[in-house]
Amino acid sequence: MMTHFINFQEDESGMVPWPVGIDHDRFAVAGLGPNLDNTARLVGFGPAGEQTVTVFVDEAMADPSKVVGMTPTFSDGTLFLWNAKVKSFEALPNPRPVGA
Repeated sequence: MMTHFINFQEDESGMVPWPVGIDHDRFAVAGLGPNLDNTARLVGFGPAGEQTVTVFVDEAMADPSKVVGMTPTFSDGTLFLWNAKVKSFEALPNPRPVGA
């Protein structure tokens, strides 16, 4: 199985937000914080500064280049925008569990 990672561009203050890991069920598994990791699902991506989804998650996983410069939208029962522009969206193999 693969884990997808959303890597973000540097913001106006020169900071780069933590990457967000997305599992095969589209859940954020790292990077959103303890109250949202494993409860929020990635819905898709939209133009920066807009609260719309124009590229849904399955389309983004098929062609990650479509979401560069966009911002991700998640749902934990309510839709919310993560206000950081995507630098890359890449799939990496899940690491092997320790002792496996």
